Amino acid sequence: MLESMPDLTGVFVTADALHTQQRTARYIVLNKGGHYVLTVKGNQSGLKKRIKRLFKKQVAKVRVVETQERGHGRDEYRRIEVMTTDAQEVSWPFASQIGRIYRKRIDLKTGR
Repeated sequence: MLESMPDLTGVFVTADALHTQQRTARYIVLNKGGHYVLTVKGNQSGLKKRIKRLFKKQVAKVRVVETQERGHGRDEYRRIEVMTTDAQEVSWPFASQIGRIYRKRIDLKTGR
């Protein structure tokens, strides 16, 4: 699919965990000139562990934004943590930032 895409210079390609592969990351950057935002879940357990360790080790580098909203019949809380890193530190090609997202949603009718 990526081969059929035009030049991606200045474009961020987003993909879910299925596509979180080093080969995909390299292709986006080296062959298409783009950037990537990839989701890390259980399919990349080693990478997920390295990211968790980095967040614990480098707490001072972490930037945090929190939001809390009520609407559409629910309360929603979001916390986003982002830190600058480098490809060697996280052992992932061309990595420059990593982030974590926490979400909590409560249905006001059911309390769930």
